[in-house]
Amino acid sequence: MAASVLQCAAATVCSAGRCEETLAPWQTCSLVLATVLPILLSLLLPRLDSLSAHEDSLLRCAVCTLPLKCGSSAHLAILFSMAMAILPTFFMLALSSAPCSTAVGACATISCAAGSVYFEGYVFMFSTLLLASTLLVREFSSLPAATSSHRRLRASLVAGSLGMQLTGIFPMHFTRGAPGSDNWYFEALALHALGLLCAAFALVNLPFWSFVHARHMLQLDVGRVLGVRLVHVVALAAYVLLFFFYRSLPDSSDFCSYHKTPVSCAGWANLSEADCATLENIAPTFPAVFRIPTGHPVPTTYSCGWHDGSSLTEEQRLLLPHELGSAPGSGCRKQRCTLYENALSIALEFGCLYLIATYGFAFAVSDVRWIMHHTHERVAVMSSAMERVVPSEECHDGFAGHRDESEGGVGTVKLMAAPHATPCLQTERLTVRSLEH
Repeated sequence: MAASVLQCAAATVCSAGRCEETLAPWQTCSLVLATVLPILLSLLLPRLDSLSAHEDSLLRCAVCTLPLKCGSSAHLAILFSMAMAILPTFFMLALSSAPCSTAVGACATISCAAGSVYFEGYVFMFSTLLLASTLLVREFSSLPAATSSHRRLRASLVAGSLGMQLTGIFPMHFTRGAPGSDNWYFEALALHALGLLCAAFALVNLPFWSFVHARHMLQLDVGRVLGVRLVHVVALAAYVLLFFFYRSLPDSSDFCSYHKTPVSCAGWANLSEADCATLENIAPTFPAVFRIPTGHPVPTTYSCGWHDGSSLTEEQRLLLPHELGSAPGSGCRKQRCTLYENALSIALEFGCLYLIATYGFAFAVSDVRWIMHHTHERVAVMSSAMERVVPSEECHDGFAGHRDESEGGVGTVKLMAAPHATPCLQTERLTVRSLEH
């Protein structure tokens, strides 16, 4: 007696109702909002920066405030190419007639789509990261570093700018076979993620906190200047948290393409009770948000359906073999999948990447230049202001001097004149060490 078969929940998440064949209108609107909001923030926030009115603080890339410097540095070209290369392609795939058979049905990140499905996207990703890294290294290396703290800041920014190339050098590549230790998959994935961390460190974290520290040290009013940057950083943090909360696991496996008949295709994921129980023991029990993406999650994230190919055109009917039939495109393919989960994850990742890039180009480069210029200028001003006429240590017959040292190297000199004595004076420069370090 044949064993009974059933739809196994451990084989696909679609049995739990998490899958859809196409996007609903409200889902499409949410994706548009998630992708357009970072672009609007990057256009509007630089216009609100109060420093731009009287200081060379920003490379303004906002509408109607585009300077020559932003265009000549090629920063605008990178931002434009990111938006135009990712967003039209993303929406064309997500809104196609069979989106689950595209990269959006298999991947939950841009890196997965570029590294595992469309290798043209990987070429674009590598070229863009290489260009951005080159421009940033040139910008940061040319900054004048007058103090040891400036030199450390410059070296950290250059190292972070070089590190972002790791994301392009080591793509997120998933194969059909389950990854093993022999192909160095996890090591490459770690280097890929390290590149993203370097980009966030060099373009957002370090410049932001250095700018806050410099404004506080110079006792300057932060006001709207810090508020604009804080809104950008908070928006980036919100996108990062939402991405990790809503992200789904990429699934580059394709068990549907092996079925050659409609009956076999429709019966996929129907397993016997014993086989389903075995699969349940294989499947991990902890949530997907804590799992390392392997490209082959269990349960899978799709279900199969038979697709009848379109009828032949006149040219195809004459040129193709007659035994091919009237529908050469027929076959079993992914029909339903975690489409909205994948699409939302990709949209949120785009927001993270775009907000990192726009903060770096709109704020970080110019803010670091402002820090080095104004803190060094303040050191020079205070150093010259602290020149004092004090008695020479070799002359004790004219003045009796006592130095009252305070923290940071700033002190006062109290002089008492001795009777019937001719003073012997010298000039001494007192510097403010706290500003230099």
